[in-house]
Amino acid sequence: YPSGFLPIECGRFPQHHLVEVYQQSPVFLALRDAGQLQGKCGECEFRKLCGGSRARAYAVTGDYLAQEPDCVYQPGSGTNQSHVDTEAVP
Repeated sequence: YPSGFLPIECGRFPQHHLVEVYQQSPVFLALRDAGQLQGKCGECEFRKLCGGSRARAYAVTGDYLAQEPDCVYQPGSGTNQSHVDTEAVP
């Protein structure tokens, strides 16, 4: 599982090596790709920094790529956006 709060199987141990699972599992690939986030998380200028809680999204919607259900921020509404270089985040 990616975390104790996100119970989605990504691989089996010891049949698969941890590095192999992290690098090749469709779940981990999706979690690392901020472009796959949905809803307001997918539109948010901070998605590469924040990403929202994938575990909360999964708990509420059943989809770990759905928008963060508890986030009150509205994309594009921040006053300090220019102070955060979101392109510098891998």
